[in-house]
Amino acid sequence: MFRKAAKYFTPPLEIIELPFDGDKKLIGYLQLPPGVNKPPVVLHWGGVDGWKEDRLRIAKAIMGQGLASLTIDMPGSGENPVLYGDPLAERTFIAWLDYLPRRGEIDGASVGVWGGSFGAYWAARLAHTAADRIKGAVFHGGNIHYGFQKEWLIPAFTTGGATYLFGAHSLLEARGRAMGTKTLDEFLEAAPRLSLKTLGLLDKPSAPILGVNGKLDDQAPVDDIYLLMEHGSPKSARIYPQGAHMGRTPGEPSDHITTTIVEWLRGQLAR
Repeated sequence: MFRKAAKYFTPPLEIIELPFDGDKKLIGYLQLPPGVNKPPVVLHWGGVDGWKEDRLRIAKAIMGQGLASLTIDMPGSGENPVLYGDPLAERTFIAWLDYLPRRGEIDGASVGVWGGSFGAYWAARLAHTAADRIKGAVFHGGNIHYGFQKEWLIPAFTTGGATYLFGAHSLLEARGRAMGTKTLDEFLEAAPRLSLKTLGLLDKPSAPILGVNGKLDDQAPVDDIYLLMEHGSPKSARIYPQGAHMGRTPGEPSDHITTTIVEWLRGQLAR
């Protein structure tokens, strides 16, 4: 249904199918800002329940800053053929970074990445592992170390993550499906291996990173933003003191968060 509707979108939406790892394929949606010659591009994705089809409003905000939008699914969600914990997961992003310079109508050498919620991890990871290929990475409401430890995960999956769709247990169910695990114990065994601290990446140079989250988030610890800021290259951050997951604050419009992020990306990609 989305593909049928996409034929009538303005600006036009191009569906890209990228061959990957033999018989697999990666799917992305590319839109270009009208009237801009060779715009920089933002590669962006959501979390376990935020697929590429849900990001039209964000894509519009990105194009409003004169940037191209390429939205994809993170590993373990949507049409991404690779699970979150699969060794191939990072390569799905690298494949897009390899592809973008081949598109003559965009500036494929000026790329920003923006990951949301459980997908934010990959933006922070790419900022370290592909630092020379990214001009800015937005780590929006995710985990990089503390959020992968059992001290955080057990409360979040039992009593803490109450703001998730159907309560804390549904948070485990959703993330477990993305990770490829079926029980809490399996998730607790798999998750710590993803830690950027455990992987030895935190003290390495990185592309510029903007960390955004709410101080009261019960799904991803804001301490992971502080941890990023305490290591490696200097980072930027916007913490919402009364904000919950992703910085969303009761009684305040969430558009401010999107505007803050896209303006930061525009500044990074203009350099």
